[in-house]
Amino acid sequence: MDNLVVISPSQLGQMIREAMQDVLGPALDITRRKDQPEGGEMLSEREACAYLGGISKPTLHKLVGAGKVQKHKAGEKRNLYSRADLRAYVLNQKAD
Repeated sequence: MDNLVVISPSQLGQMIREAMQDVLGPALDITRRKDQPEGGEMLSEREACAYLGGISKPTLHKLVGAGKVQKHKAGEKRNLYSRADLRAYVLNQKAD
């Protein structure tokens, strides 16, 4: 029981998606979106919140306002977040 790890369903889903993408790669391209720019997977606001450990949308907006996370406009009302940018933020937080 000392090695028990507890994760949320959204974190588990994210881990499964990442593992599938790593294993299956471009053959299935299960995570690429039509509206994503070249250079990496883009996540919706909901997906970005889940990726950051289940934070709330207002908390994500505060991170954007503080310049810690970058948003990318995708239309008039939609924002996307780069998985690579979010990963860099998470790694930076762990380093502090």
